[in-house]
Amino acid sequence: MNQQSFLSRFFIRFILVIAIFALTIIIPTSIQAQQAVLAEVTFAAFGDYGSAGTNELAVANLVDSWNPDFIITTGDNSYGSTAIDDNIGQYYSDYIGN
Repeated sequence: MNQQSFLSRFFIRFILVIAIFALTIIIPTSIQAQQAVLAEVTFAAFGDYGSAGTNELAVANLVDSWNPDFIITTGDNSYGSTAIDDNIGQYYSDYIGN
């Protein structure tokens, strides 16, 4: 075997090792990125719900059945002089400040 043939085979093997190493890094990272893009987020958005009552309880139960990741409120979160905890905190305390 001559030196040129040895160097050619060495170079080819070296490139293959580098390629395999690169693929072991790139493929898992690519799969993780695709999984991150496909992540699902559930949320609820609503407003004008600031009184304690049967209607508010029904909506709270519906929202809770969705198991949302977070809730967005659009305003009028509490009516009258009743404390917000008494009006809506009883329904949404698991989501407030979390």
